[in-house]
Amino acid sequence: MKWIFWTRAINWTVPLRDCEFSAVAVAPAVVNQIPDVIGYYDRVRDYVKHEDDLINSRLTWSLTIHGFLFAIYGILMVKITELCVPRHDNPGLPASLGRVIALLFFLQAPIAAFGAVVGFLSREAIAAAHNSIQHLLAISQASGVLQTLVAQTDVAAGIAQGQSWVKPTADLGITMQSRVLVDDRSDGNEEIVNVLAAGNGRFEAVFAKAHDAGALIKPLGMSPLLLAKVVSGGDKGYHTGGARLYYLKLPLCATIIWALLLLFSLISGCLCYFHGPQFFAYLIRA
Repeated sequence: MKWIFWTRAINWTVPLRDCEFSAVAVAPAVVNQIPDVIGYYDRVRDYVKHEDDLINSRLTWSLTIHGFLFAIYGILMVKITELCVPRHDNPGLPASLGRVIALLFFLQAPIAAFGAVVGFLSREAIAAAHNSIQHLLAISQASGVLQTLVAQTDVAAGIAQGQSWVKPTADLGITMQSRVLVDDRSDGNEEIVNVLAAGNGRFEAVFAKAHDAGALIKPLGMSPLLLAKVVSGGDKGYHTGGARLYYLKLPLCATIIWALLLLFSLISGCLCYFHGPQFFAYLIRA
């Protein structure tokens, strides 16, 4: 099992059918275009790395500011506690102490408000970089140089070892001289075959293995070159769901926490100003 409570295995081989990759839209005979394709791919990857660096720096600065603000907020809370306890134990203390405690609560309010603003703006900045990466995916797909292939279907019947015709349940646009991935999803038996002939929604190839009915087929294009997907961002794939959860949801959680602390400071400050610090001391004793 890949799931054990919230833990996932990390030392295991990923089948090609589950990989997100780009098939180069170049025929094998056009070898001189391969360097241009690699150059284009590197340029797109540089854009992705730039946006990833922006996400990293913006999240780092956001966490640093939050840590500083939480430290100040905590220092004020410690001071409030030190003032509330003697006020509760000794009712003879000056009544103005309640206003001092209320002032400390009110000093916490702008800190919490600033923390909420930082959390909101940092999430907006991180989301902008994330969306830029998604735009790169659309641009690379529209260029026709790199084409991310997601089309896949089940074969209608089993495939015998040797040369045979295969008719998928859907037309994948497989052409002669292109390549196709055939994978038995149940046992991980996969191979890549070269299409010898294609037409009428089916293709012919030489299969080194036999495949049971229901095997998955996926076109790989005509070029033998496959490149890793040009985008990142933690959207899909293995062990990437937590990435998006981390850098997009964490600032949002910080914003919510600061908003709750802002309400707490304002309400507590008003209660201390008008009713004295006894209510907070009661909470400490409870």
